[in-house]
Amino acid sequence: MVIEDAAQAHAATYKGRRTGSMGDLGCFSFYPSKNLGACGEGGAVTTNNPEYAKTIRMLRDWGQENRYDHVLKGFNYRLEGIQGAILRVKLRHLDQWTALRQAAAAEYGRQLAGTFVRTPQIMPWGTHVFHVYAVRSPHRGELHQALLARDIQAGVHYQLPIHLLRAWKDLNYAEGASRWPSRPPGKC
Repeated sequence: MVIEDAAQAHAATYKGRRTGSMGDLGCFSFYPSKNLGACGEGGAVTTNNPEYAKTIRMLRDWGQENRYDHVLKGFNYRLEGIQGAILRVKLRHLDQWTALRQAAAAEYGRQLAGTFVRTPQIMPWGTHVFHVYAVRSPHRGELHQALLARDIQAGVHYQLPIHLLRAWKDLNYAEGASRWPSRPPGKC
């Protein structure tokens, strides 16, 4: 089973296909800061598999197969109607908003060309939707401070890689590791 994380990729494509349509399951986040954001928490799962769809529907509604017939240990993850209404209106504008983000990103790329800042690479086989415009720099701290001093919003989203966070310490990944430890065949 392939679960596609499309949480920050609303309207992105890969080889002509929209994200969320390539895996067995596609997962989207509608957090307010996303390209397609609600006014509160929300998300969606996409699939072409009827059995997966049935299971997802049950999981979001306390595991009920029928009213008061709980067959799975589920959750209360039903999207509120008001959030759905907001998303329905905003969805009509997603392609236009994406084009504006892409145009802004192209201008950033032109302005940053020839500097020490490494900008996002756009591959010919896909489209980038720029949920964030992530750059790399050997002078990250100085660049961040210089942007903030000029009232340009900037942030370091992940100051530590996930494998170095305390919650994952038991995995024994070392700082600076160049590859994941080997695992038995067939195991994720």
